[in-house]
Amino acid sequence: MKRLVACLALFCATFQPAVSIADELTPAKVADIKQLLDLTGAYRVGQMLSGSVVRQMSETLRRNRPDLPPELFTVLAEEVNAIFAEEMSPDGSFADVVSLVYHNHFTHDEVRGLVAFYQTPLGRKLAAEMPSMTQESMQAGLKWGQGLAPKLQERLRARFRERGVEL
Repeated sequence: MKRLVACLALFCATFQPAVSIADELTPAKVADIKQLLDLTGAYRVGQMLSGSVVRQMSETLRRNRPDLPPELFTVLAEEVNAIFAEEMSPDGSFADVVSLVYHNHFTHDEVRGLVAFYQTPLGRKLAAEMPSMTQESMQAGLKWGQGLAPKLQERLRARFRERGVEL
């Protein structure tokens, strides 16, 4: 459980950027970034992440505390889901933290341009398709990577053998 919380804290800490873009982070720019996050479906990521956290925490608890009554897992899911829903919203801490990331990479004019794009039919389609495309890409990448394993093993064996080491 402590490892899971530490991993979650590390995940959140990766969103701590250093401010570096030339223009100022004004309330108007923050509002436009939050609109962009909404248009791109960034807040919905919390739902996917929440489910993953619930599964990991539940598995860990079941393994370490098999004596816990089943209703506690319902409580765990409710609380994790509630916190993610609160924090991964336009008014939550996720939006504030990610606004800084967008600020570091895009000027206010660029953010406005992205908002305009995501309001077009193509932009809306991209936002709608992106979650399934991401999932499919991850699965394809995993399968692709697994296909490289025999080739990698063969090369490593040969290189190690050159140095007198057998695998």
